Amino acid sequence: MTNPGVLPSPERIDPERFTLLLEEAGWKLVGARRGQYKRFAPPGLNDPSGFQGSLIVPLDRAAPEFSQMMSAAVREVSNTDAGDLWRRVIQPRIIVDTADQFQFRKETDAPPGTIRWKQGEELVSAARLALVAGAKSYVERSRRYSNRFGQFSNRFLDSILMGQTGVGSYIVTAYAPTDAAIPITSGLSTSGRIAHGRDITLHFAAALEATAEAVEHYRTTSSLSGFDAGISRGVSFELSSALESLSRDGDGGDVTITWDSGADLFGDIPDSHFVFTRVDAQALSRAATHLAAESEPVVRQTVIGRVHLLTKKHLGGPGVFGLDSISGTVRKVRVRLSDAEDYHRAVNAHDGDLILAVSGELERDGNMYWLLNAEILSEVAHVDELGERLSSASQLTDQAFTEELFGESP
Repeated sequence: MTNPGVLPSPERIDPERFTLLLEEAGWKLVGARRGQYKRFAPPGLNDPSGFQGSLIVPLDRAAPEFSQMMSAAVREVSNTDAGDLWRRVIQPRIIVDTADQFQFRKETDAPPGTIRWKQGEELVSAARLALVAGAKSYVERSRRYSNRFGQFSNRFLDSILMGQTGVGSYIVTAYAPTDAAIPITSGLSTSGRIAHGRDITLHFAAALEATAEAVEHYRTTSSLSGFDAGISRGVSFELSSALESLSRDGDGGDVTITWDSGADLFGDIPDSHFVFTRVDAQALSRAATHLAAESEPVVRQTVIGRVHLLTKKHLGGPGVFGLDSISGTVRKVRVRLSDAEDYHRAVNAHDGDLILAVSGELERDGNMYWLLNAEILSEVAHVDELGERLSSASQLTDQAFTEELFGESP
């Protein structure tokens, strides 16, 4: 994001976008000369027409005084009583492409503008999970996504900027560029499908609306059928989980999408606002459990191989490592562990050149395979010891090969 203490260079400011953001922030247009300038009165005036002073925004980039006048206009906006609007609403968007704004708000009993640390971490995590679920719903509607389309959703997150929180209840703000072109599949091919930021946001809004309707249906019927019916519009385990986290342990929360009027949306539309109360957390929790339980059964598989990549653990998480497989058709797999203690075993195996047998839920994401909720079954052998056994077992089937290494099927 831009530094709130540093004013942007006037050459980087689109004057039409600047005036549009001013009007959205409450400034009133009180005069103009076509193609040359517009004059504004600040927010909060009962009778802007009687305002003696004015803010003049130049429109002609080619005019010799453009840079000087634009710098003066920016300084005036940032130093007025509306300076908070400048920092929160205008500055983050003044030099970026058109961007739709997401705000994830959580109501708590903490002092205004703050949140308890754990709740703050949960709020940021909930916002991320909701954005990821919304992106995945663009590609496919599913009860539960697990690791599918993870690379695409990460590319969507990479296009998003995070803004400052506002005064009051704690708010996570995100700006999603409307014209961002995000490849749905990775790789060097130029023929793959492309998703645009605005289209992803529209799918996310539809999923939020369907989830809110399902919650409303649950309030009156105590039935989860609304969540099942909403799957075709983007309701999912991941989105229900995110909104449950947003609404629990406090007085509820809400999600607001402010559509950037600088982007073509077939005419202006009002902000999209979705509220989830503390009571709704129970329905969302039940829905998440229901959607997960009704997914296709997960089959655990065993992969045997050598550790070739280690990542540091994040926030006490169990960690991830890469495995060069010597069994089956998958040659390389990323392993996401379920137990932090197993990460130390993976480190020791890497340092000691040991072959591991690892069990987990094998899923494919693009060209990458993941072994999820994984556990290390055993250290099979040292790499040098395994050489002769690998050579003699090269013609065995996968199951027989596993039995050869273990003495029995694990």
